[in-house]
Amino acid sequence: MVIGPEGDLSPREAKRLTEAGFIAVSLGEARLRTETAALVACTWMALAPGRR
Repeated sequence: MVIGPEGDLSPREAKRLTEAGFIAVSLGEARLRTETAALVACTWMALAPGRR
């Protein structure tokens, strides 16, 4: 999991992550603090349908 900075990842950073196998997702339009975004992302992943 990668949590991007408030200003978003640069196109180069996003490309390198995609090439490394990361799948881009968004938490929506809200701007979250890094520690809040990490907690929201972990919770979202834990509650995702199909998670074992």
